[in-house]
Order: sequence, then structure tokens, then C-alpha cells
Amino acid sequence: MKTNFYTILFSLSLISCAKTKKQEEPTLEMALPQKNGYALLIGMAKTDLPGYSNVFTRSARYNIEAMEKILLKNEFEKQCITKLHSPTADVIKLELQSQLTKLKEDDLFVFYFFGHGDQIPDTGIQDEKDYQDEVLITADRKLVDDEIYEILTSIKTRARVLFIVDACNSGSVYKLNLNFSQRFQPAYSIDYFESKQANEMELDFLYLGATQDGNYTTASASTSLFTSTIESVLKDKSFQGSYVDYFNNISQAMRHKKIFPTLYTGYTSPQFLNQQPFKIN
Repeated sequence: MKTNFYTILFSLSLISCAKTKKQEEPTLEMALPQKNGYALLIGMAKTDLPGYSNVFTRSARYNIEAMEKILLKNEFEKQCITKLHSPTADVIKLELQSQLTKLKEDDLFVFYFFGHGDQIPDTGIQDEKDYQDEVLITADRKLVDDEIYEILTSIKTRARVLFIVDACNSGSVYKLNLNFSQRFQPAYSIDYFESKQANEMELDFLYLGATQDGNYTTASASTSLFTSTIESVLKDKSFQGSYVDYFNNISQAMRHKKIFPTLYTGYTSPQFLNQQPFKIN
């Protein structure tokens, strides 16, 4: 019987994306379902849209490589990390949908975007408190937060999603009516149960943004302030805290630049929030 090449490829794609351990004696811990880690890392070094300089996004490749190193140190398998360099909006949407669809309960998926972010007048129904939609600048067009939210809410699996955006106006790229009236302090919300009752999100979703809606962040040719801070906080061997502790350390390190990041936990379970950052199991 002939073996179809695509059958083999599909079978390989189902290999567990958690680090395999040496064979050990069975224990209660080993009997628990194995959680897998997946990631989609996007670096927008270039865009064809006018008004957005490619000079400020030249560090895209460095930033996604820095994120990949963090994930590999936390037992993500290399074949389960997808990297996209300056993709179009539709490629991002298709890949995000594909990655989320394969998740099982309690798997961990990390989404990371580095590039330009902006705001446009609210499209469709007026569902933004500031009458502005947040957008990610891709190779060919502006990817609107409504489009991202539609993908996120289409997934009915209770998997963990860490959604990281290193861009200007990155307070609510996933679509949420946060109030950024207090712009000179980190934005942090923990109204988990209230948000769960009022929205369609089934994912265990945690959002980390480089700044707030209406605000800017900084990047150089070699790195960005936000991503380099994400990396440096974890390199501190004394850090052993939760995602809240992680965010507080990031905020403190960025304060001297007067850039205030966002942590939104309205869709995040207390169990996920209290875990160590980027840990699969």
C-alpha cells in the first residue's frame, strides 16, 4: 500500500509540542494529560503602507528570535514555533485561526507581534468607548481589532492564550473597551468573572501590550524597549513570580522612558494568572 506524502506530513504535525522526558516510573503527575505549547511569532520589518517607516521596525528579526529563545528555555519544541516575517493581514489571520483550532484544553499558545500599531475611526457598529479601532500594520493593510476578536471568539476550547503585542496603540488590539483616562500609569484590570459573563471569549486569555491606546512605544535598529524588557526580566534569576509579578517588573523597568504597558486579565482564570510566565506545565 502506498503511503501518501501528505498523510505522513499530517501525522508529524500531531507530534506532542511539549518536551519529552526520559522514561520514568509512573507517577500520579505523569498520569495527568500532557499539555502542549505552540507559538506564532510575527515580525513586521516592512510594510507597503504609506506613513509607516520601515526604519523603526528593522529590529523585527531580532525581536522574534529573542522571543523564540524564551520559549525554547521554557520547554517549547522548535517545530511548534511558527515565525512569520512581514506577512500580509490575511496570512496572519489564517495562521492564527489554524494555530488556535488545534489547541486542546489547557494547552498554551503564545502570540507575539512586533511592528507598527495605529488607531482608526471605529468601523461598523460603534462599540469602542473612544470611538477608535486599534489596528496592526501588516505588509499590505491595516488588520483591525474586530477581525482578531472574531477569530478569538470562534474558538470554544478552554486553552490558555498569551497574546503579546509590541506596537504603538497596543492597549486593546484584541478588542476591548478599556478606559485609558489615567495614561501615566500601567493599565491593569482583573475583572475576570464580570468579563466572562459579558463576552463570548471561551479561551483562557491573557493580554500584554507594550503601551496603551493612543500612546507610543520605542524601538531601535537592534531591539525594542518592550521586548528587550520582557527578555531581561526573565534573565533575572531571582524572578520566580506570577504573570502579575512579571508585568509589575516590566512596568517598573520601562517607567524611566515614560512608557506604560498594558496587562488585561478580564478573560484570564486565576489559575493561569498565577502561573510562572511561559510555563507549559
